[in-house]
Amino acid sequence: MNPNLLKLYAITDRAWLGENSLESVVEQVLQGGATLLQLREKNLDDDAFLAEARSILKVCNRHGVPLLINDNLEVARQLGIGAHIGQDDASIQEARRILGPDAIIGVSCNCVQQAIEAQRNGASYLGVGAVFKTGTKLDADYVDRRELEAICANTTIPVVAIGGINADNADQLAGSGIAGISLISALFSAENPKLATQTILEKVEKLLEPPFNPPPAAIIDLDGTLLDSLPEWDKLADNYLISKGKTPQPNLLSIIGEMELPQSAKYLKDAYDLSEDVDTIQDQLKKAIEHVYSHKAQLFPNAKFLLENLQRQQVRIALFSATSVPLAKQALNRLKITEFFDGIYSTEDFGVTKSNPDAFLKVLGRLGTARDKTIVIEDAPYAIKGAQLAGFKTYTQDILK
Repeated sequence: MNPNLLKLYAITDRAWLGENSLESVVEQVLQGGATLLQLREKNLDDDAFLAEARSILKVCNRHGVPLLINDNLEVARQLGIGAHIGQDDASIQEARRILGPDAIIGVSCNCVQQAIEAQRNGASYLGVGAVFKTGTKLDADYVDRRELEAICANTTIPVVAIGGINADNADQLAGSGIAGISLISALFSAENPKLATQTILEKVEKLLEPPFNPPPAAIIDLDGTLLDSLPEWDKLADNYLISKGKTPQPNLLSIIGEMELPQSAKYLKDAYDLSEDVDTIQDQLKKAIEHVYSHKAQLFPNAKFLLENLQRQQVRIALFSATSVPLAKQALNRLKITEFFDGIYSTEDFGVTKSNPDAFLKVLGRLGTARDKTIVIEDAPYAIKGAQLAGFKTYTQDILK
């Protein structure tokens, strides 16, 4: 089956409906982006279950979302849809005989042995849990992270995690190998089921992103990528002009934001008729910048973790900044991360800005690696564009998250 169907798998439970109808809540959940729905009814007779299933199937069909029936194979057969069965329900072989070779048939598992057997017997997917404590199924066996990963590693059919999952803990399942998550109370007990589904779907899409697998080399920016220094940079020119008795224009940052330091100094000289020459302005700005690097700027959360991870995987790392190498080293030495870099370079070394693709190619030449084996991690749009024009695969600062 298509594993994308399991991304956000909703399972009904009328215990949470209150005064709402099941159809109305299902409608909201599907509007919010649920990718698969299971109708679970333990207290209805077959006729009532079938009637309800027909109604819910119409809602699902409107949204193009498949419907599965929990346990009741006869209801599933009459509607021509798939089913989900537990370890104590009918066998997979029996379910296949009743529902046909193409029906989606999911099986609940809580250990590797059950998972392998279910796959061997023809299951379409595996429902594994409970991965967290749950109030929906009080008798559910707990499946820890190690067992969940082992199940995913030892089977080839998609796995959906279930049990106690909500918006607060879903991201803990990232990297486990699952194809999606299944939720009951987190959706059906929500005051706004549509919004709850949308919120969790965003988290699911994030946790299902493939892990970052670095190539042999990386060119990494400093300010705004590793170092949380941009707030200081953003007010640097304003503070300098104020110290000279000048009033900064409101859009100053947007004008000089992509300029290197010499260009910025010349602009300030010309635009504000400063008495100092350009070299003096540049030196004075450098002193203010030096104070930021030597005393103030801190690493972003997870920046050191990223560097440690890259080093552990023997990735060659070049630091490439618009800041001069001596200034950059002040921050690197203070923050004790200099050791991670195989080379430290500045645009000043090459006489080109990062908007010029040649800037990144020159760093590549110093690093001594192939372009298709080297990534660039940057935060500034103009620098990202320059790297991409040079033929590099780029990542933004979001990679630290």
